[in-house]
Amino acid sequence: MTPENSASPRANFESAQRCLIAIRDIADRGVRSLDPEHMGYALEELSQVLFERTGNEERFFEPISANQIKGLAKLYAELDFVDGCSQDMEASAAQRVV
Repeated sequence: MTPENSASPRANFESAQRCLIAIRDIADRGVRSLDPEHMGYALEELSQVLFERTGNEERFFEPISANQIKGLAKLYAELDFVDGCSQDMEASAAQRVV
C-alpha cells in the first residue's frame, strides 16, 4: 500500500469532507465578492486544483477576472447537471433511511 492510499476508510471519508468544505468555502467567498477578480480567482484556482488531480501538473488555468472567463454558460450547465444528480442521490439515500 502506498502512503497516499494507506489511510483508513474513516480517515479518507473525513479527508473528503474537509476537501468539500474547503471547496464550498472558497466558492462561497467568490459568490459573496463583488470583485470580478476575486470571483475569477475562485473559479480558476478551483478548476486548476481539480485539474491537477488528474496527475497533470501543467498550469492550465490562470486567475483572471470573471469578466474574462470564457465558456461560463457551458460550465454552469455542467455544474447544474452535477448539482441535480447530487440532489437526486441525496433524496434517494434519504428514502432508503425512512
